[in-house]
Amino acid sequence: MDLEATVAVQAAIIAELRAVNAVQAQTIAALEARVAELERRLGTDSSDSSKPPSSDGLRNDPVSRKRRDNPIRLASEMMC
Repeated sequence: MDLEATVAVQAAIIAELRAVNAVQAQTIAALEARVAELERRLGTDSSDSSKPPSSDGLRNDPVSRKRRDNPIRLASEMMC
């Protein structure tokens, strides 16, 4: 292959890669916006939105006072 043909092939490859890069940049921007919206929604609950408390869902049960006062038992439960 002569030099001109090689340069033409490389120019075509570069153009194709630039087009792919542009599509990927748009996809990344859309996904970043989606992640930001999901993180914003994840951080809201009934205390900082118009949602009723019943929509907050179940949270992890706080460690009961009995379990909290007995660190040895708590540690052994974590090891199981």
